[in-house]
Amino acid sequence: MKISDCKVLLTGASGGIGSACAQRLVQAGASVMLTGRSPARLAAQARALVREGGVPRERVEWYATDLTRVTSLEPLAQVATEWQCNVLVHGAGVPAFGRFESFDANTMAQVMYLNLFSPMLLTQALMPHLRQQPQARVVCIGSVLGRLGLPGYSVYSASKFGLRGFAEALRREVADSTVQVQYLGPRSTRTEFNSEAAQRYNQATRTAMDDVYTVAQALLRLLERGEAERFLGFPEALAVRLNGLAPSLLDGAFATHRRSLDPLELPPPLALSPVVDFTSPPGSALAARPGTLTPAPPPPHALARTPTMPFAPQALPFLTPHRRQLLAIGLLTASATLTGLLPHHAQAAPADDAVAELQHDWESVRYQAPAPERSQRFEALAAKAHKVSAAHPGQPEPLVWEGIIVSSLAGEKGGLGALGLAKQAKALYEAAIAINGDALEGSAYNSLGVLYYKVPGWPVGFGDKAKAKELLQKALSLNPKGIDPNFFYGEYLVETKQPDQAIPYLERALQAPTRPGRQIADAGRREEIRSLLDKIKPH
Repeated sequence: MKISDCKVLLTGASGGIGSACAQRLVQAGASVMLTGRSPARLAAQARALVREGGVPRERVEWYATDLTRVTSLEPLAQVATEWQCNVLVHGAGVPAFGRFESFDANTMAQVMYLNLFSPMLLTQALMPHLRQQPQARVVCIGSVLGRLGLPGYSVYSASKFGLRGFAEALRREVADSTVQVQYLGPRSTRTEFNSEAAQRYNQATRTAMDDVYTVAQALLRLLERGEAERFLGFPEALAVRLNGLAPSLLDGAFATHRRSLDPLELPPPLALSPVVDFTSPPGSALAARPGTLTPAPPPPHALARTPTMPFAPQALPFLTPHRRQLLAIGLLTASATLTGLLPHHAQAAPADDAVAELQHDWESVRYQAPAPERSQRFEALAAKAHKVSAAHPGQPEPLVWEGIIVSSLAGEKGGLGALGLAKQAKALYEAAIAINGDALEGSAYNSLGVLYYKVPGWPVGFGDKAKAKELLQKALSLNPKGIDPNFFYGEYLVETKQPDQAIPYLERALQAPTRPGRQIADAGRREEIRSLLDKIKPH
């Protein structure tokens, strides 16, 4: 496959290996969509690739997403499909080094999810599109340790053996299609990925290390030559072949590696999370099997403090109920790290403070920052909002405000990137509604309704005026005198050529009392209301 024909969706694009791969791909003529967690970092990376490579801006796109949220995978796949991606490179991953007995269940579940389950689910979501391409590739960047087990890497190797097995099996499954599945196995690489303990281990065992550009060049060769697998380095590449033929012959070769491990530190006592039946309908109490706990649904207008999974299972149209149950077993334990290990009272108050700070920062940028500065400042604020959401999983308020900030960034950005951001915001609002749609007086319904009437409809985007009306009216029912629901429903009526019906809602919004602590936002909103009334009122 010619590199110049590649439109590459690259996960983990901001990491050490990911950054090098993005740079080499762009230099070789590929178009790249960078994905990672931080909008600010991705935007800066994209600008640098365009500037330093001297390439057209449309050759480098970016999309901020969190692969640890299952609900983020479908929007990412939709954006990649619309961009006409024909190469999917799984570069995201997390390390895991140490004696097996020192790992707690949550850490093991997190490693297995991000290193294995997430690539599988994203591939599944993109496969229908990839099958329609004249040529398409799925490349799993794994590790030599996906073929060669070493002391200290039992958990990491389990995830990478699984990834390589997935790539091998899927390659054979789709061999009669235009999609080719490949596996790239780097050896130890000089990045921040390695912990201090892993670095000491590498020094003690005299493990050779490559730089990130060696891996990037290997990715280019893999794409060009169409090899099924490529393992990097000597003697590692030879060792994986010997290990495949006669693994027991190598069992005695790693005494130095065993002795180089840090002393064993046992993890805390295991506290298993409940196994939840994901087939329960949205809004119902989660059905529990014998021996498990049943979290109660959160009360209206209250913080959702019940320990929950950090995603809404019902919002996964590409997963069958059976697959949701299988995924739950691996992921519910991981969610305990985020939600179950702190007392609920310790989580709630910081969330309130953090959300209030996001509100203040947003209104300062939206209504006080000079127009040329807004895009960059919203990028930075989106990164901050994402950290707040990640620090308070299972709570809808941070998700709503992350969505509002990402939506505002979309409005400033424009173009294809704006549509991708709008879909990201949509997923955030839907996740908040799945937890507790009544939170913040129904702001998620209101904000999602705004997206549905502002985003173009099919075949360009997901816009739907009827859906917008339904959501906006739901928000009005929850906060009938609020400034925002009345303003946005009035704006919707103007957008849909009903200006006479809009006037009462806009006037009600204008008369709404100022919200405590929201003086800047309310003053800015009233200016928008007056401007819209001036346009539609007869003079």
